[in-house]
Amino acid sequence: MADLGLTAGTFHRYIYKPFKAGAFTKGTKGRVLALVKAAATAAADAKLLSNAMKNIQANPTLCNVLYQPMADLATHLAALKSDVTAGNLGSIDSAGSLVSGLLAKATSNGLSVTETTNTAGTSQG
Repeated sequence: MADLGLTAGTFHRYIYKPFKAGAFTKGTKGRVLALVKAAATAAADAKLLSNAMKNIQANPTLCNVLYQPMADLATHLAALKSDVTAGNLGSIDSAGSLVSGLLAKATSNGLSVTETTNTAGTSQG
């Protein structure tokens, strides 16, 4: 589940942590670049989740447990891109909760997911 690990890793690195650090606050140095990175990451993460959802369908047990949380997060990330671009940042916390919940569900169902920002080994199509 490299796609899921990459989604979680890039979400935390380029969206959640900068948000918590105040990087998206008006007047903050580097704000525009941080917002651009966050919007691009949200779009890329939505695609990575789509890939992960296709991969998870091969395992009926995991599909039953993880498909819907992945779909919910993918929908949220797709909307998050436009929210971040428009300066509406309130949904970042809820996206963070969705990511954490998805990772917890994966782990509790025996799927080891390692957060990463390294794209080697992911499906890029």
